[in-house]
Amino acid sequence: MAGKRILCVDDDKGILKFMERMLVRRGYDVLVAQNGLEALEILKKENMDLIILDIRMPRMDGYQLLDEIRYTDQASVPVIMLTARDKDEDVVKGYREGADYYVTKPFSTETIINIIEYLIGDLSPEEREHLEQNL
Repeated sequence: MAGKRILCVDDDKGILKFMERMLVRRGYDVLVAQNGLEALEILKKENMDLIILDIRMPRMDGYQLLDEIRYTDQASVPVIMLTARDKDEDVVKGYREGADYYVTKPFSTETIINIIEYLIGDLSPEEREHLEQNL
């Protein structure tokens, strides 16, 4: 995972710290932003391999941020929405806006890591197929 860069966007500092520690321990380079506008500023300067974002944030929510991302030069970067919003219409909207995965809080660390590995990991075809079957 050396060199793989992940941007985590959440207004909850506790979630950001947890995600950063968890991902750094697994060898990822992690940048954090507390709202969508901060995230867009980072994306103007830094290339990411993956973005993890919350929906409810001040100044720009996750749906708006995802829409903005899809019109940047990083439009093809995989996005995981990580949120407490678990209603069917929220999930559908997340995927419709362009999320690659939609995960609700509370979440399993293993689930997040498996999704990240599936999306950007250096996996063999067999490993990728195994993960896909277990997501």
